[in-house]
Amino acid sequence: MSNNECGMKETILTAISEVTGRPFPVAVINGETNVYELGIDSMSLVELIFKLEVDLGIDIPLAELNESIFESLNSLTTYLESRKQTVSPGEDLISVEVAK
Repeated sequence: MSNNECGMKETILTAISEVTGRPFPVAVINGETNVYELGIDSMSLVELIFKLEVDLGIDIPLAELNESIFESLNSLTTYLESRKQTVSPGEDLISVEVAK
């Protein structure tokens, strides 16, 4: 597992912990752990998505999301890594035009 993947998984677990209000013993969580088994339900899923967008500086289109992305921590990590690659370094997600 690369350092990027480890960092991404740590970011995801921290976000899930903050959204659910439950700490997770890292020793019992592995890449195949189902995200829903960590206490995420449909309402907290929306909160988690928004939190990950802010924390990672990425855009997560709701239309792209499906159950398979949340089947495991590995699948969510892979999806988020792919979204990070669609944003160029230094690119803002929101462009503001300044009147001249």
